[in-house]
Amino acid sequence: MASPTTANRYQERINLALSFIHDNIDQPLSLDKLAEISHLSAFHFHRLFKTFVGENLNHYVRRLRLERGAFRLRYTRDPVHEIASQCGYSTVPAFTRAFSQAYGTPPSNYRMAPTTPAAQESWSGTAANTSVPANEIVDFPRRKVVYVRRSGRYDHAAQQAWAALGAYAGSRGLFTADSWQVGVTYDSPVITDEDLVRYEACITVDDSVRASGEFGTRYLHAGPYCVFHVTGRYQDLWQAYAAIYGTWVKSFAGRLANAPGLALYRDTHSASPIKHIDICIPIEHPP
Repeated sequence: MASPTTANRYQERINLALSFIHDNIDQPLSLDKLAEISHLSAFHFHRLFKTFVGENLNHYVRRLRLERGAFRLRYTRDPVHEIASQCGYSTVPAFTRAFSQAYGTPPSNYRMAPTTPAAQESWSGTAANTSVPANEIVDFPRRKVVYVRRSGRYDHAAQQAWAALGAYAGSRGLFTADSWQVGVTYDSPVITDEDLVRYEACITVDDSVRASGEFGTRYLHAGPYCVFHVTGRYQDLWQAYAAIYGTWVKSFAGRLANAPGLALYRDTHSASPIKHIDICIPIEHPP
């Protein structure tokens, strides 16, 4: 067994690879390249990736690419050839073969299939007829964050991630008046298996800040976002997400950026259960 110090060092290195994968899922991702980013030999990287992630590298990358394809097919009007490229496939036939093998139907049929009642659920419960929240286009600057990742149902994963990050950042004085507290939501629970849904709790920090162990550092996607202003309880956020992805995204005349959505928590210190949250969807450019 590796010592705690060694395990922390390995986790830091695998975090580097995971961040690179998540930010470049549409690009070629070779074992040698990811091992180099992680400062490990290819042999040790392959073994450690499976240990820390629970999936081997090829399966993990393939799954994320195809889930991104399923999301784009379900929620956007992007043509299939563009979706194939967004998912790292150089040709439509290659994407179609892989997608059909994973989902049992070709992309065109998946797009046309009606949404099942189970798939209408979001974080929990059944999606209500919630109206799309007020929104505006905002350009986000490049901001460095300290983050920690948890997997599982978004409500559970978020609670666990914030408890861990709160203890870590609080003990190091990282919370300041200028800090953003941000949740990163990578996956749609309609598409990704519940236990594999990824959530990151993040706090913005100065460029000089470093992290260790399971706590990593990276930069949030910079550029235009459509920001939806939501007021309510954290446990009811799924209703806003259901309205945004079920209505707004499907009718959006522009293009979504190849980056995850963010939840910006505005008044975390308030004792009131009613909070102000900005749900931020990255876009390539305003329509």
